Amino acid sequence: MNSALLIIDMQNGFLNEYPDKSDIPGAIEVINYVADLMRKGGQTVIHIRDVGEADFMSEEDLDIHPDIQQDPADLHLEKTYSNAFHNTKLAQRLAERNIKFLILAGQAAEHCVVFTYNGASENQLTATVLQDGVISAKTGRSQMLMEDRNIISHAAIRALIPNA
Repeated sequence: MNSALLIIDMQNGFLNEYPDKSDIPGAIEVINYVADLMRKGGQTVIHIRDVGEADFMSEEDLDIHPDIQQDPADLHLEKTYSNAFHNTKLAQRLAERNIKFLILAGQAAEHCVVFTYNGASENQLTATVLQDGVISAKTGRSQMLMEDRNIISHAAIRALIPNA
């Protein structure tokens, strides 16, 4: 089955606003590890940027955080709504690659990640949340998301993806 890792809104401007940045390095480490597994296994990695606040943010703020590893083969998508499927070509890009299984990572757990999770369901796709790969500026929101939605660990991904 073809899979994709969606790395949602890991942008400088959003992460710089976190009052407690202690969860950010660990999430980035997990995201980079899983992205590497996905690439080695011939799966898709998609970086999603929220440009809905472009009028209020600098280009540097809109950029993906420099610690998030990107590969030339990775796909990039811009969105203006919390749900990455709404008014974007995400569903089309996934269909072109026959991708049916999504692993969601990034920020903010209580907004863009959960709305994209629900958008996947509305598009008849199976979505999971990457354990320890989702963060929020609000205390407890990431944990709540992982308690309420399907999750997958990096160890399970490593076991399931051939050649990873």
